[in-house]
Formats: sequence, C-alpha cells, structure tokens
Amino acid sequence: MVEEVRGHTLWQRWRHLAIVGLILFICAAPLWLAHVLMHRAMSKSWGTNAKGILIKPVSVSKCDAWRGDTLIHLNALPRRWHLVYMTRACCDASCQKTLFHLNQIRRVIRHAWDHTNVVLVRPKQCQKPLPSNIKPTVLAMTPSQVHSWEQLLPKNLQSTDASSQVYLIDPSGYLMMAYTDKDPSMKVLSDLKHVLWVTRGDRSD
Repeated sequence: MVEEVRGHTLWQRWRHLAIVGLILFICAAPLWLAHVLMHRAMSKSWGTNAKGILIKPVSVSKCDAWRGDTLIHLNALPRRWHLVYMTRACCDASCQKTLFHLNQIRRVIRHAWDHTNVVLVRPKQCQKPLPSNIKPTVLAMTPSQVHSWEQLLPKNLQSTDASSQVYLIDPSGYLMMAYTDKDPSMKVLSDLKHVLWVTRGDRSD
C-alpha cells in the first residue's frame, strides 16, 4: 500500500513538472519563432538592399558601459531599435549634428519614435553636457570596454581608422548593422524604415 502511495505521489510530481514545462514552452516558443523569422526575413531582403554594412547578428550581452555612475550591460537597454553613435573623442560639432539628424529620423518615420532610441557612447573622461536640443541616451566606455565592444565586430570594422561609427542594435540586444560614413543619416533612414516595416508589417511612405 505504501509503495502504491509513493508511486502515485511521484507520478503526480512528474505530471505537474511536465505541465509547467509545457506551459513555459507554449509561452516561449512564439517569442523564439518571431525572433528567428524576423532575422531570416531581414537577412534575405537586406542581402542586396542594405545601405549600411550588414553584420551577422551578435549579442551585446557581454558588453557593458557607464550610465552616469551606474555600470549597465548593453542588453539591459529598453527593448527598442537603438541607433548607437560611438565616438572615440568627445562629441564635437560634427557628432552633435549627426545625433540631431538621427533624432530627426525618428520623427520622420511613422511609429519610429516609440520603437527606437538614439544612444551616444563616448570616452568615460568626457563630461561636457550636450546642447538641450540633443537628448540621446548617453553612455561612457573605458578603453577596455571599447575593446570588448570591438571584439563583436567583423575584422574589417575592427581595423577601421574612423573616429566614430553608427551601429544598429535590435530590440533583443543583437548588433545588426554598422555605418562608417561621417554622417550616415540617409542610409540609416532607409534601413530603419525597412526593419520597422518587417517587424511591424506596415510601411511609411
């Protein structure tokens, strides 16, 4: 009798675990499938149409930066498309002009304002405030943090002499695109319209 009770209890326990596992799978599977399909759709169409440099998606979860006095991981940023302007110097007039243009892109594209963000990444020693009409998320990196970031990039982008670059990070925290132009705003505009169309299913003309 005791053995039967133990066997029944064990069966009930495994049954409950199986039900919990099934529920978790049902909840997670659509998110995983959506992520896979999104990247597959973008990769197929971007093969020939991308204006920037297409990067094999790589997670930024191992990269961190300073936000004020707080150390954060880059994948802890809000779930949005992030236009990341990374500069090796303090943000000069050219940098500020590009940031202004990137913010204007968010206003031009339908739905972009609520689904995108502009991020400035500059050296940690830079403390000068930005003009009031430029309000990006400001992060700072030490040389070692910059080195960790560069390890995510393809070799041809690691060796570039550009003093600044713009990157596109998707809402799941994957680095997708790079732009090495001095002001790549028009290229970013084209690519951002495309990714928002793929992920939302509507187009801004």
